[in-house]
Formats: sequence, C-alpha cells, structure tokens
Amino acid sequence: MPRNESRLDWCAAFANWCLHRAGYSHTGSAGADSFRRRSSWRYRALQEPQKGCVIVVGNGSSGAHVAFLHRWENLPTDPKGDVNNKSRQVWLLGGNQSNRITIKLETRKLLAATGTNGVTSPYLWPDHGEANCDHAPASEAGHFCGNIHGD
Repeated sequence: MPRNESRLDWCAAFANWCLHRAGYSHTGSAGADSFRRRSSWRYRALQEPQKGCVIVVGNGSSGAHVAFLHRWENLPTDPKGDVNNKSRQVWLLGGNQSNRITIKLETRKLLAATGTNGVTSPYLWPDHGEANCDHAPASEAGHFCGNIHGD
C-alpha cells in the first residue's frame, strides 16, 4: 500500500532547505537525527541558546524532530548534554509542526550533540558555506556547500 504523502515527515527537509538557501552547512538528509551527527554537516555547539540555532528534540519513543529555536524561557547555559524540557518554555520554528510551517511550543527533550568546537549542547549553530551555495538542492546527499570557513 502506498504511503500517504500528506503523512510524510518533512521537518528535516525544511531545515535543510532553509540552511542551504541561507548559505549554511546542512545534512541533505530526510532524517532529523542526522543533525546530531558531525559527519553529516558542519556546526558548532553553543554553550548558550541563541535565536535561530538548530534544535533536535525527541522523547525516545517517536523519533526525532528538527527545527529552529525561536523563543525560550529558563534554558540552561553550558548544559553539557541533553536538556529535559518538561519545566521549560521553548518555542520552535519548523516544518511539519501540525503538518505546516509554524512556531510551536515544544515539550520534548532537547537532544545534545558535540560540535566541531568540542562543546556538547543541544544548541547547534551551522558553519557558513561558500557564498554561492546554489550548486545542489537540499534534497541531495549531504554536502557542506563548498569550503567551510573556520573548519
């Protein structure tokens, strides 16, 4: 039986498209968890949350979701790992949130990754690619949009 196209996960496709169009490194993968792998793209993990950083969330039972940090209250600095989000207020801008692009309050755990700078945090900041990052669509295999500065 064919999969219902309206039920496909597309949060990672949206995040990749945004990053690619803005000239940043991205994974090119349809999997949200690809944003936690340093081999998939180039990013630094930040010690403090910053508006627009990439956030991967999950609860262990229903897979991961990726979006951009829009607004927050009570997030820790230098978390050195995952952040339990039950008592925090975190709003993410992303795709496939109620099957649309929207800003949504998120309650799942913020999943940490270790960036190229050696910091482990859920606040991920992409490295810039070349200025002309138009050579491949975001749906292709992961690429770093040419030479990455600061690598």
